[in-house]
Amino acid sequence: MARRPLLTNDQILARARPVFLERGYGACTKHISAAVGLTWGAIAIRFGDKETLFRRAMDIRAVATGHASEAGAAADLPTLLRHLWASLAELWPRRLQYRLAAAIPAFPDEPPALVHDLASALESLAHRGAVRRDVGHHALATLVLSLMTGEVVQRFIARDPDMAAEASFIDGVTLLLRPE
Repeated sequence: MARRPLLTNDQILARARPVFLERGYGACTKHISAAVGLTWGAIAIRFGDKETLFRRAMDIRAVATGHASEAGAAADLPTLLRHLWASLAELWPRRLQYRLAAAIPAFPDEPPALVHDLASALESLAHRGAVRRDVGHHALATLVLSLMTGEVVQRFIARDPDMAAEASFIDGVTLLLRPE
């Protein structure tokens, strides 16, 4: 009878992700193994090589899809903006690591679905009178995504240990979107 794995693939990816975020693609297999708690051989049996492990650990599509569906279901504008912030705070460092990994072909930008889902959520909120209607929902979604990405990037580059959205920032974006 085969022995049941102690860690699932998702657990291995979750433990390897911080190493890649901190050290990039150049992270030593020794550091990855130590963070995961398995030998590199045990990890390689499951994922094949470091590139595959890196791609899977840094996959932004699953994160974007999950956060976009949470954001789309948001009951109010501040909740929608907090979900978007959480998504960007997790996605942007991954995108940066992909761009810095010269050995890895470029990873695609955030899926257009993120802007589409945000625009749909803003449209839904506009029908309830919570979001301005004088600007197109797609344009508003693009503006909000740009503002929030800029703030997340600044905090990431400054190595801010607390990547949580500041209430004042969310309030400011909320005021920008509210009808007059």
